Order: sequence, then C-alpha cells, then structure tokens
Amino acid sequence: FEQGEAVRHFFKKMAFVNIKTVKDFGNNDRVTFAQWP
Repeated sequence: FEQGEAVRHFFKKMAFVNIKTVKDFGNNDRVTFAQWP
C-alpha cells in the first residue's frame, strides 16, 4: 500500500492519462487506474 506515488509517477512518465488512485477504508492507496491515450 506504500507504492501509490511510485505507480502514479510511472504512469505519468509513460504518458498515461486520467491517472486516479482510490483509497481503501483505512485511507491507504489501494488501486491506481490510468488510461492509455
């Protein structure tokens, strides 16, 4: 659950768009979605 920032950075670096991270009930980053343009 401590990888959210790294995953978002990777998606941004690889030119993905609509990057969004959803948190779980413990307010931890749980899943990150991104869309290939």
